Amino acid sequence: MDFKENYQAGNNEPILQKEEKQAKSLKSYIAITVLIAVWAALLTFIITYIVLQSNYEKEKDLIKEQYTQKLDAVGEFNSIIELYNALPEEARNIDMYKKLAYIDYYYRTMYAGEINNDDLVYLIAKAYVLGAGDKFGNYYSADEFKTVMSDTQGDSVGIGVYVTSDANANTIKISYVMKDGPANKAGLLPGDIVTHVEGESVSDLGYYVAIDKIKGQEGTEVTITYVRDGESYDITLVREKITVESVIYTKHETEKDVGIIRIIEFNNSTPAQFKNAIKQAISTDKCKSLVFDLRGNPGGTLTSVLEMLDFLLPSGTIATVRYADGTEQKYLSDEAGEEFSALYGDDVKMAVLTNGYTASAAELFTCALKDYEKAIVVGEKTYGKGCGQSVIPLPDGCGLAFTTFLYDPPKSANYNGVGITPNIEKELSEEASSKNLFDLSHNEDDQLKAAVEALK
Repeated sequence: MDFKENYQAGNNEPILQKEEKQAKSLKSYIAITVLIAVWAALLTFIITYIVLQSNYEKEKDLIKEQYTQKLDAVGEFNSIIELYNALPEEARNIDMYKKLAYIDYYYRTMYAGEINNDDLVYLIAKAYVLGAGDKFGNYYSADEFKTVMSDTQGDSVGIGVYVTSDANANTIKISYVMKDGPANKAGLLPGDIVTHVEGESVSDLGYYVAIDKIKGQEGTEVTITYVRDGESYDITLVREKITVESVIYTKHETEKDVGIIRIIEFNNSTPAQFKNAIKQAISTDKCKSLVFDLRGNPGGTLTSVLEMLDFLLPSGTIATVRYADGTEQKYLSDEAGEEFSALYGDDVKMAVLTNGYTASAAELFTCALKDYEKAIVVGEKTYGKGCGQSVIPLPDGCGLAFTTFLYDPPKSANYNGVGITPNIEKELSEEASSKNLFDLSHNEDDQLKAAVEALK
């Protein structure tokens, strides 16, 4: 081949080299085009993903919002299975919901009887608290919750008496008449025996049914028949809202320098009544010793017992509350120190009476005085409840009480499930224990006599 034939006119580049370069350029172009297409596709995917993800998150938020709204309007569901179907997928996997949904479905579709939805919901809620193992928790209907909250405030509607039953629960014995209640105004006395309520005998009604029949709405009337000194009387009383006497003071029948302050329960009105009782015992009756009778006291509000201990104790820790989340809160008495000492000096001796029914706030009261060596404890080992409950109102007016914290006394270990052992252990005699504490005379009361002896 002639060398010249390998060149084109006007171009000094060899023809084969030019073709190779064009081929390389084409490949580069294709590669760049493909790369751009890939990047474009990737960018489109990313943008699409972001948009879809955003929409997905919005959809999730919308679902959550709708679910929350459905829960807020839970009363609108007609059955458990209907509620179950509205739950998100993760909640449907919970065995409890599955089980309830199955049971509800079969009863709704195949049960030969009628379902009372109100009773069903009430008992399911009760069973939940029971199944949770919270022995001090409770679920309350709207009416029950009103009563619970009223009791916490120290208010009650009734005729203003404390009562006991006879051995066969055939009659109601009035053991104590509250000063400002309808019973006191009508002249009823301790020892009066109620035999009939609204014409029906207590023996036919049953003791507790008869008690409920005496209670009622404020301003309404109730007629009772009572016996005094062998004579029978009918009397009509108007039920009133009264402040329950949760503190009862009496001067000892024979030991004239001993005042006995019985604390029935701890509610919001108890601290004021307690301070008034102490004032009457020491300032008016010149008592040198006080016996705080907490036998049968089931406890009550933490705030009330803390206020009473703050009054009695010197500066320092009253109690430490430990919550379920691990946090703690200490309650301290006033920096000013012991109000009681400032008012009455340091020479007043104190004792606390306890039994197996002394529980909760009553145990904190007992243990705190024992820890600070302010009182000697006499009687029987206490119940052992060193935990507290939160009371939550529900949207439909019902209520829930459930255990949310433990509380420790000032210096001793927590007594939950253990109880508090008295300094002096003493049981009532068989004869005395057969009677209600209200009905025991001071000289029949072996535990009171042991406390008085210990204070000498």
